[in-house]
Amino acid sequence: MSAVALGALRVLGAAFVLSLVLTARCADTKADVVDPTGIWKWSYAVGPGSVLEAEIRLRRVDGRLVGVAVGPDQRELPLEKVEFKDGQLRFEVTRLVVGKKFTTRYEGAVTGDQIKGKSRAGSAASAPSRDWEAVRVPVGAGSVP
Repeated sequence: MSAVALGALRVLGAAFVLSLVLTARCADTKADVVDPTGIWKWSYAVGPGSVLEAEIRLRRVDGRLVGVAVGPDQRELPLEKVEFKDGQLRFEVTRLVVGKKFTTRYEGAVTGDQIKGKSRAGSAASAPSRDWEAVRVPVGAGSVP
């Protein structure tokens, strides 16, 4: 085989390997994309021996992520400042507690059907945070958001 043919074969081989690597990387990137829409549930302690259930319902409207929080009283409250970027979900819920507005901020990493992160209640930067973990309700197991 001539040196020119051998050089061309090497270039083609390198191009083939590069295309395989890029194809695999694109497939990995698509697999990493998470859709946060759906119904998510979790529970939290409010005192010794007292646990409450909560959920959020997320959907897309005109390309934006929107949703509601549903508390133990089954009242729906709109989610505020909803953001989802690079697998991180952030939102706020404002409730009236004894006539005063009380905001809880949530932040967590969405992985498959699980969100793990922190919630912080109150407006002060020094407000204590607590671990927060929600699971997605399987489609058909709850109402559609």
